[in-house]
Amino acid sequence: AFLPFLIASPFMFLLGASFAHFVVTPLAMAFFLGFADVSSIFANLLNQAGQATGAVVPDGTAMVPATETGVKITFFGKVNESLDITLKFIIAFGLCFQLPVLLTLMGKA
Repeated sequence: AFLPFLIASPFMFLLGASFAHFVVTPLAMAFFLGFADVSSIFANLLNQAGQATGAVVPDGTAMVPATETGVKITFFGKVNESLDITLKFIIAFGLCFQLPVLLTLMGKA
């Protein structure tokens, strides 16, 4: 009587894990990266490039447009944080996708 549940349980976990990996994680990463201020990232890169090459910038001119309004947020991503959130998504969705198997098993008891 438990054989269908033993077959369905790992299948549902893998289904949930693949859904988290291929659908949820890219959407979440795109959402989180949407908070990064792209103009501040380019401003930092251009200013560092100008200083490294020794380019002379006349006074009163800006290399990038001024972004004085709003809060500047620069993205400093780390691999361990990205892997941590990805693994949390995979485990959480894998376990959530096993709920139908658990509820069916409890209903039979």
